[in-house]
Amino acid sequence: MPTLEKRFGKTGGALAFVPLWAFWHTPLFWITPGYRSMELAGVLGWLASLVAGSIVLQRVRHSSNSVLAVILFHAGMDIFFNSRSPQGVMNMMGALITILGVLVFFKNLQEQRGRQT
Repeated sequence: MPTLEKRFGKTGGALAFVPLWAFWHTPLFWITPGYRSMELAGVLGWLASLVAGSIVLQRVRHSSNSVLAVILFHAGMDIFFNSRSPQGVMNMMGALITILGVLVFFKNLQEQRGRQT
């Protein structure tokens, strides 16, 4: 990530990492029933969540200066999304993380513009 961030900035580095995240998570489509049953809209939503998640995890790393914080945050999401929580609760949590990703995206842009002036 640091190399990508040096080249593309915080947000650009997080976005450049998304194809790697997608490749890494692709086996879930063979082993997780919820992934196997996804239609095109679900896959597009999953990709959007990877974008948001990458941006949020990038912010967690920078805020905490710790990869451990990123690991714990990601593990917490994995536990939640793979629990037996009602689907509506999981959808709401996914939406909240996506919204958080959008907010962090704009915060990163604002900080980047502040450094350029």
